[in-house]
Amino acid sequence: MAQTEFNNKRFLKLFGTISLSSLFIFSTSIFAADLYSKKFDDPTLGKGAQIASLSVETYTKNEAAAAVTKAIEDWRKGTVISLVYNGEKITVPSEAFMFDVDSSIEQANGGNSASLAVQVNEEAVREAVKGFKEEAISDVLDEARLFHHVKQIGATLDTKAVEVQLSEFMTAPGQPEEEVSRVEVQLKGQFQLIEAWSEKLNGTEIKPEVPFSLIQTMTERGATPQDSPELNILASVIYEATLKTNFTYLERHTTRELPDFTSLGHESAVDTESKDLVLQNPNATSYKLNLTFDDNKLRAAIVGVPFPFTYDITIEKKTFEPKTIIQFSKTLPYFSSINVLRQGKEGFLGTVYRIAYGKSGEQAEKVKLFEDFYPPVHEIEQRGFPLPPTNESENPVVPPPGSEENPLPYPWYPYPIPGLPGTPDVPETPEQPDTPVEDPENPDDAQPDEDGKTRYKNSNSGGEAG
Repeated sequence: MAQTEFNNKRFLKLFGTISLSSLFIFSTSIFAADLYSKKFDDPTLGKGAQIASLSVETYTKNEAAAAVTKAIEDWRKGTVISLVYNGEKITVPSEAFMFDVDSSIEQANGGNSASLAVQVNEEAVREAVKGFKEEAISDVLDEARLFHHVKQIGATLDTKAVEVQLSEFMTAPGQPEEEVSRVEVQLKGQFQLIEAWSEKLNGTEIKPEVPFSLIQTMTERGATPQDSPELNILASVIYEATLKTNFTYLERHTTRELPDFTSLGHESAVDTESKDLVLQNPNATSYKLNLTFDDNKLRAAIVGVPFPFTYDITIEKKTFEPKTIIQFSKTLPYFSSINVLRQGKEGFLGTVYRIAYGKSGEQAEKVKLFEDFYPPVHEIEQRGFPLPPTNESENPVVPPPGSEENPLPYPWYPYPIPGLPGTPDVPETPEQPDTPVEDPENPDDAQPDEDGKTRYKNSNSGGEAG
């Protein structure tokens, strides 16, 4: 039996093929597993996800937990929170704050904006208050409001030094409630739905730390919501009344065109299917929403314990001018004929800021709430086609203004119209001076005529110079 000769070339070729195939299969399996893990096992929190002031939209849950934990550590090291009364300061230890990172991440999952879940050791705050010389502070101090305010400071992870004026949280026992915000809107027309809804919703309690949904509340109180302009009016007035409070907003919408019944920055669009107005009372006590409707005036008021700060709203407005869209039509006889198909309207961008003022009128905080954008409505014009140039000469002859061939009434209007579709580029010709041409024999007899031509007084031939 003949022995097969060993072929180095064939062996190397076979070995290389097997090696490359193995490497490809190995690499593909690792890449696919990694891709599957990123896609299905550990997805990111989603676009728009934010915890306090920290954006986590590109993070997985584990990455977000690490980032938030580091932010908390930096906050503990770099933030000083002081209670202040009559010039005396007492520091609240950072250990008094207990953060729930996992709960915060769950709230932000799916592209939501969430506050950092935090609890405050109330006994540690009480001990700080006892450190002041005036021992009677505790007797007139609204502890619930103070604890809540201190908790909100931790929820923002703001690393700047914070001073809390205790005088703003002092209250006499049994302090009566009052209107902390009020809005009145004059309406035109018949509004039977608003009148019925106002009666049902009047006196609605906005509980602390519980999301308030307008659609849900209307349903629970028997004020059946219906898709209509009146529903947007009601939502806008309630939203505007809460702007000058410290309430937070979980959901709010606008339309593409600013309605007539409200102003920039004060609209809230609602429907029964997909749009709602959802807000939250961050205070320790409940507040009431009072609604009345008479003489076509819709009034909304927020009633409760006065806030530590006075709130105001400022709106920065930017205007966008509309453009003109030209459509050519054969039905119009000439270019100067214009048929306006749609009127143009300005567009607006309104940036809504809430400003908090202390008892003495000093600005304590400025927060951007929303950016409301209403795009401009571009004007649409229909025009006739420009007149085509003649081919009789290299430079077309301009018909007299107002004639059938040239209906443009103004002699200085360019013809053909340069730069428009359907018209050729006309080379510029130097303008000829209106000076008489001298007769070689009688230069003084040259006289320009009205039509721009020059005639000679003493010419025997009666010729013209063009």
